[in-house]
Amino acid sequence: MKKFKTAIAALLVCVCFFVFAACTGEQGKSAYEVAVENGYAGTETEWLESLKGEKGDSSDDGMNDVAARSLLSTVSINAVFGSGTSLGSGVIVELDKENGDAYIVTNYHVVYYQPTNTWGQSVGTGSVSDDIRLYLYGQEYTDYAISAEYIGGSLEQDIAVLKVTGSDVLKNSSATAATADISQLYAGESVVAVGNPSGAGLSVTKGIVSVDSEEIEITLADNSTTGTLRVIRVDAAINSGNSGGGLYDTEGNLVGIVNAKIESASIENMAYAIPASVACGIADNIIKQYESGVSAPVSVNKAEIGVQTEITSGKAVYDADAQATRIVQTVAVAGVTTNGSASGHLRVDDELISITFEGKEYALDRSYKLSDFLYYYSQGDTLTLKVSRGGEDVTVSFTISGVTQIN
Repeated sequence: MKKFKTAIAALLVCVCFFVFAACTGEQGKSAYEVAVENGYAGTETEWLESLKGEKGDSSDDGMNDVAARSLLSTVSINAVFGSGTSLGSGVIVELDKENGDAYIVTNYHVVYYQPTNTWGQSVGTGSVSDDIRLYLYGQEYTDYAISAEYIGGSLEQDIAVLKVTGSDVLKNSSATAATADISQLYAGESVVAVGNPSGAGLSVTKGIVSVDSEEIEITLADNSTTGTLRVIRVDAAINSGNSGGGLYDTEGNLVGIVNAKIESASIENMAYAIPASVACGIADNIIKQYESGVSAPVSVNKAEIGVQTEITSGKAVYDADAQATRIVQTVAVAGVTTNGSASGHLRVDDELISITFEGKEYALDRSYKLSDFLYYYSQGDTLTLKVSRGGEDVTVSFTISGVTQIN
């Protein structure tokens, strides 16, 4: 069962058009008077209070608080090269404020520069910036620049990890580390995007998830390789400079890293984010290797289990408790590689039910979920799955015997 890919060719490089809209109302009457004419019986004070949500503002979805907190875990990024500066965003995923240390995840294309000629063709060899400066919200001034080091990343997945060491600015800040949610999003869910559009400093936009998971084809940071990325599509306003910034859900959890949008005069508000399950899996993979002594730049090593899967059925299911419509798929084992990690443990036609990761059980009810989790596993780790085999639930555990390097 194969899904179509959407072709796209813009890593948040866009042309902006400004459109003004005018609002008209009934002349000479206040909004309260119009409400009374339409049946409202309370006082004007009561009417004003009725417009406010539980948090005392004009919205009760909690996104104002989410936006406020998300600004503290997002940074502006200036990656300096000999020929100029790349302006983008990043998200703090680990923070040791006492020592002024942090790890930041961003897009690879934010910190990588590929020289091009007059016709936009790649010339020479590209490189990652060795002069990366971060800025916290409210401290977007030269005096508050925080030096960061690139420690690893993936061109193919457009993710990079930066390290900050001993920053006095961090020690004395209100910065926080984002909490990631690697479970499933759903179409229609409210989100906020925090980033650095046009390099003018951090700002917040709000929207919804338009598509919870799809694949796009995109020209990568080297300006020559075409890659396929699994992404979340959102309708929040996204512009050049938002790259690497965070996408946050209604609970304030990081659910994606913004990286691209469609560039077209006839299309509006179609932007994309790399899911947190991928971005944070890659970041976790790099950080673990780096802290174990692997020298920077660290490559991404994804666990290889020697299993091919296929979707045998799929449908939309309405969840009344969550007030959400979710896609649910049955994913089965289509093949097991001889001598692979899962050989002798998984069988063809086993239906995947769940994976137990860090003591928590996650449903494997989408085709991409098992693959995403493999970023979190290293050679020698034990992977535990629950499958349906011949109508019975079976738990299988096996040791990861190999990894694949993701460039």
